[in-house]
Amino acid sequence: MRDHHTGFTKIGVSFDPKAREKKLISEKPTIELLHFWEGGFFEEKQLHQKFSSLRIRGEWFNLSSANIRNIHDFLNPAGGQMHIYMMLDRNTGYTKIGLSKTPTPSYTETTLQSVVPDVEFVFSWEGDNEDLEYLREALKPKKVGGEWYDLNEGEIDFVGASMDCAMYNKSRK
Repeated sequence: MRDHHTGFTKIGVSFDPKAREKKLISEKPTIELLHFWEGGFFEEKQLHQKFSSLRIRGEWFNLSSANIRNIHDFLNPAGGQMHIYMMLDRNTGYTKIGLSKTPTPSYTETTLQSVVPDVEFVFSWEGDNEDLEYLREALKPKKVGGEWYDLNEGEIDFVGASMDCAMYNKSRK
């Protein structure tokens, strides 16, 4: 997010970036959501360290357009294969669907466990933002908020089989 009054940019994590933007705009109307990427606390910490010399305070940084392109390149590596993953919160039964740079996003699982102790890794497939958006659109009626969905065990298995099939067909093109 960028504060157009100060020119400062916020690097942070949110389960719902658009809702976060609305909250910040209600406090300061000059704030705008510039970009958001799939990631978590691990990436946020890396970016905060990378730009520590440009930190104004908290999560606010004095970043140039080149710095923002650098963030984009860091979070979207050229040729780097991404993975769509599913994690289950055993307490609520909700399933998180996200994108990771690793096949078994252990740092995402560990980060989530610090907030949601009963989360466990379920599945992952090679994929990209387009695949993730397709899956999220298909599951839209089951969305409970952010990246969380209310799926029963049969639906989780169906999504797993469907994604396996879709990724297989995509690889044959």
